[in-house]
Amino acid sequence: MQFKKYLFFTTFFGSLLFTVFLAQCPNYYAWQNKPANYFYSGQASWFDPWDVNVYVAAIKWGQTGQLLLKNLYTTQTYSNILFYPVYTVVGLAFASVNPFLLFQVLSAVCGVLLFVGIYLFAWIFIKDRWLALLATVLTALGGGLGWLFFPNIPSADLLITSFTFQSAWQRPHEAIGMMWYFCSLYLFYYYFSTKKIIYSFLSLACLLVLVVFYPYYLATYGLILGSFLYLHKDTAKNIYDFSLLGLNIILTLFITVFYFDYLVSGGFAGVAGQTLSRPPLVSLFLGYGLFMPIVIYQLTRWKTILPDRRFLLIWVFVSLSLSFLPIGIARFYLRGLFLPLSILVVFALKELKINSPVKLSLAIVVILFLSLPSSLYIFYRRVKETRTINPWYYQPRAADEMFDYLQMTNKDGVLAGYTLGNYLPAHTGKSVYFGHLIQTPQATEKLYNLEIFYQGKLQKKEALQFLRYNKINFVVYGHEEKQWGKLKYPFLHQVFSSKEIVLYEVVGK
Repeated sequence: MQFKKYLFFTTFFGSLLFTVFLAQCPNYYAWQNKPANYFYSGQASWFDPWDVNVYVAAIKWGQTGQLLLKNLYTTQTYSNILFYPVYTVVGLAFASVNPFLLFQVLSAVCGVLLFVGIYLFAWIFIKDRWLALLATVLTALGGGLGWLFFPNIPSADLLITSFTFQSAWQRPHEAIGMMWYFCSLYLFYYYFSTKKIIYSFLSLACLLVLVVFYPYYLATYGLILGSFLYLHKDTAKNIYDFSLLGLNIILTLFITVFYFDYLVSGGFAGVAGQTLSRPPLVSLFLGYGLFMPIVIYQLTRWKTILPDRRFLLIWVFVSLSLSFLPIGIARFYLRGLFLPLSILVVFALKELKINSPVKLSLAIVVILFLSLPSSLYIFYRRVKETRTINPWYYQPRAADEMFDYLQMTNKDGVLAGYTLGNYLPAHTGKSVYFGHLIQTPQATEKLYNLEIFYQGKLQKKEALQFLRYNKINFVVYGHEEKQWGKLKYPFLHQVFSSKEIVLYEVVGK
């Protein structure tokens, strides 16, 4: 008995460490293998590295002593608001530590918490520690069949941020937000099972906190739990349960509407109204691999399965349905779906355990063999990119020297192309005119204005008015900016120069 406990805990912590290793090792490897005359950006991300710079910029801002976040991806004046509080709080607490190091350590810590949380959630449903651990590993590292066909055929598990749990291990706020989401759903489900009203109120508390992270999950919360109540044969007409659910939804909806308006007041209108492409059916099919056929099999047994499986099935199909809505954030509803999918797969395996232990072992090997390579492929590609001059991994050392110069000046407001514009807030704490397609308000318009400025299409007076109106004190002229043309404006005074990058200060009236 003692040996079995030791074996389980060894396997559990080994799986946990392996998950954190896959997420964090490429960052360390990229730092150790930076090319000569280049500096390491602080991250080696597969999914959306430009977003990581946004989160690090929030830490950088917190290190100035501010809890409320200023949108550093615009030079316009907006109110500071409570946004990405996880990062500003960490910045406040560790003001002298490198913000990229803080971000990576925080990612590892939150990853550990998420892994443990997933295991506890799985155990609640499965009631078998080994099978719960299997569900945890499938959730943490599972993917579809994209690794077999990528890049010839695009697959959601390799291309879409948050489709699997890969980005959650590298983004602390996502790990924390998903835990609040899972808790809000389960606590109301547990209220339904026990009829203890305290769990409904706890579910509401989790849902209200979730607004700060992912307010749009109110839709899945309401539809999943509402559908479950309606379809359950004993409580389809239970007005009391529906009233409590409705109360939770209405109160949270009120806070959500307020918070969306609050985001706009802080210059984060682009975040509140994102427009993202939806994955095609083929991409979804490959992305879920073996998971979906097994879940569909569970669905065919709807009349004979217990309420816990029905709850998970409703969760899966409500989320999938919402992902096809004609709205910009539709694909976000796929986030976290590998948790119920993995538990449902393990439920199917649990039946094999009863009927045929040999078949169970074989099935586990097949599922792990086909679902884990997506995570391993992403790990491989992240490491492989260190052999190239990936601009999101490495920048010329001159860029780092320019960042140091800007950090020493009291003036704010920088104009640069997309890449350096994205880097600047994270590395200098300075505001940029344009640096992110979502964080920057009116990003498309600002990109156009930026291009015509660098192309020299503005007259001297127009160009100076443009800079002054937008509170721009510095203009970056690097590799990306040089592709638009030569800067010939007489009011630009060179304050930093290297072969790769020139920094100008705006002078004159």
